[in-house]
Amino acid sequence: MSKISKFLWSLLPLLSLLFVVSCEDNGSKITSVIKLKSSVVEAKAKADTYTVNYTIENPVDGETVNVVADAEWISNIDRTTAGVIKFDVADNTVEQQRSAVVTVEYKNAEPATFTVKQ
Repeated sequence: MSKISKFLWSLLPLLSLLFVVSCEDNGSKITSVIKLKSSVVEAKAKADTYTVNYTIENPVDGETVNVVADAEWISNIDRTTAGVIKFDVADNTVEQQRSAVVTVEYKNAEPATFTVKQ
């Protein structure tokens, strides 16, 4: 056998090991995806209640969304009904428009956001 053949045969176990390691399951999880039906909510200046509908692709049993607003004039965030985020917007007592970002989080999903403009 030539030196090249011996060398190639000696590499075979190493190549086999690399193949097995590369095919190993590294614990990857199915990723959930949050799909919001609205990206912007246009609120009136007068206080009112609003809703944003959503769906979860690849949902995880027993998990619910977490919702956080970055402004205190958005309150009473209700997420008890699956697929619906309900919230109150307080009176806007100034003439200038204001806006806030609402973040929706879910296990194994990238956060999704929508903007409330008033």
